[in-house]
Amino acid sequence: MLSLPRTYEPGHPLATATMGLQYLFGGMPRTAMNDEKRALMADLMRIAEETQLFKPPYIPSRYLQDLANSDPTELVERYVLAKHPTDGFQRLWQEGRLDLTVENVAWKHRHVFRPEVGASAQARLAGAGFDVRRQEQTR
Repeated sequence: MLSLPRTYEPGHPLATATMGLQYLFGGMPRTAMNDEKRALMADLMRIAEETQLFKPPYIPSRYLQDLANSDPTELVERYVLAKHPTDGFQRLWQEGRLDLTVENVAWKHRHVFRPEVGASAQARLAGAGFDVRRQEQTR
């Protein structure tokens, strides 16, 4: 059984996104689709949690706003199908952490999306030197 990410104190960079997640799932009946959406959202939240551990920490504030105000599947499609990668993608590439990109989350959850979303995610990551099947940077 999947659970919601932990709750953050007011003022914490992830507090707004978590509140949006609780609103999105609060009181909804448990179904397989809700479980898939919960898993997707947990992976999207993990991006922001992990980037705070960078030295210096990276707080993806625009991403967190989008996450708090969007359906997770719509957010992923919007980011992955955009003509150009986000600033966050560029920063994660510089950090050598393409495993934390929305594109990689899209790849891992490709069964939830239209085929072109998974294909676009894989193509963008491959273009940046990341092998989605091995989950590692190749160059």
